[in-house]
Amino acid sequence: MKAEYLSPSARKMQKTHIAAQIVWAVRKCDPPGRFLKEDRSTGLWYEIGDKAAFRKTGQALRENSSEFRSCWQEMLDDRDHITGHNESTGI
Repeated sequence: MKAEYLSPSARKMQKTHIAAQIVWAVRKCDPPGRFLKEDRSTGLWYEIGDKAAFRKTGQALRENSSEFRSCWQEMLDDRDHITGHNESTGI
């Protein structure tokens, strides 16, 4: 899913949908997963809700994205070298 999320063709709504799919998959587990945050004043944990869970999941998907994209670009360059295809020119 990270590759799909970081794809140059992925638009903001697509990325939000990908993050939402992950959140829902975690919540549908048995036992269900939760997205929690600690209340520092009480030391208790509370559920952060869907909107914050989507945002935090998107943030996690973006972590190390520059390394991921570099690796992805190297793979594309290797493929283009082998096939003789140039993505920038379409040739």
